[in-house]
Amino acid sequence: PDKTWTLTSVSAGTVSVANLMAPKRAQQEFDKGSELADKRKFDEALAHFQKAVEVYAKYPAAYNEMGKVERAQDHPQQAEELFRKAIEADPKWPAPYVNLAHMQLSHNDFDGMMKTNEKVLAIDPTLPLPNFFNAVGYFSMGRLEEAEKSALTAERSDQGAMPQIQLLLARIYEGRHDGPDALARYKEFLKQNPGAANAPQISARVAELERAGGEP
Repeated sequence: PDKTWTLTSVSAGTVSVANLMAPKRAQQEFDKGSELADKRKFDEALAHFQKAVEVYAKYPAAYNEMGKVERAQDHPQQAEELFRKAIEADPKWPAPYVNLAHMQLSHNDFDGMMKTNEKVLAIDPTLPLPNFFNAVGYFSMGRLEEAEKSALTAERSDQGAMPQIQLLLARIYEGRHDGPDALARYKEFLKQNPGAANAPQISARVAELERAGGEP
């Protein structure tokens, strides 16, 4: 997909009870691993996460972080396996589903991504990222009405944290030859994300639409 959709972080509400039950030693190993992963010392980080799951085999956060480390090193198969282990350890915790869906999206596996989103949205239908990912999937298939519906659901929960939603809505409206709505969404994207790498191109598109009186 367009690199505009690349999202660096995942926030998925809902606290995992299984994570809270981790023994202190497992938590200490997890914290060390997280610290090293932040410094991109991936091998050392994995060693600590591995120790954490040796102490506490049902530790969803440790598997989830290991998945993120493998994803950062472009090991999609290992990452997917670990996200699935995190899901297995706590099927009601959204974070690993969202990470798995994000990775599937980045590899253009729209079918797999939408199946993952279906499961996580059954836990919490308001989560912005899975709704946004679905919108991207529907848009790529030319299913503009469903894309708009998913994007608007994402926007309601997101409250301006993810400007990419505005950009996707603009493209959906352009696809439906709805110039005025596309123009409004492009302007909102620039307002929310003035420093975007693609801001000059978006500004040029805004000027074109304004010259055309909002007609695409």
